[in-house]
Amino acid sequence: MQISFLFVFTGLILIGYLFEIISPKTRIPNILILLGLGMLSQQLVETFHWQKPNFDKLLPELGTVGLILIVLEGTLELNLTRSKIPEKNSFIGFFLHCFAESYIWCLFFLSRISNKTKHFERPAIDDNIQRYCHTHS
Repeated sequence: MQISFLFVFTGLILIGYLFEIISPKTRIPNILILLGLGMLSQQLVETFHWQKPNFDKLLPELGTVGLILIVLEGTLELNLTRSKIPEKNSFIGFFLHCFAESYIWCLFFLSRISNKTKHFERPAIDDNIQRYCHTHS
């Protein structure tokens, strides 16, 4: 069973590479061809009652690695020039906005947690949230 699995895995990698070559010529995105191959292989496995290996422990790590590879590949296609770099003032404003918004969300969720655990001082948190809501409305 181990050897046949390795053959199938190697074959799928080679087929994926073949789809990478075919994709620009057919103008069908590579991911759609690979999704179709995955659906077709699932139907074949169910039709012929082949035994599937258990990947439950390995799938989260493979998914994480896959997402990292997708992001890294996307960054290779970026064309960053000097004119596309934001000004310092807009970057600082964006950073401060994100920091303030995350602080407010933390206060909100801490107030909800304090309802259940009573570890946080609820009146102080509620006063901060109400003060913020009155100043920004």
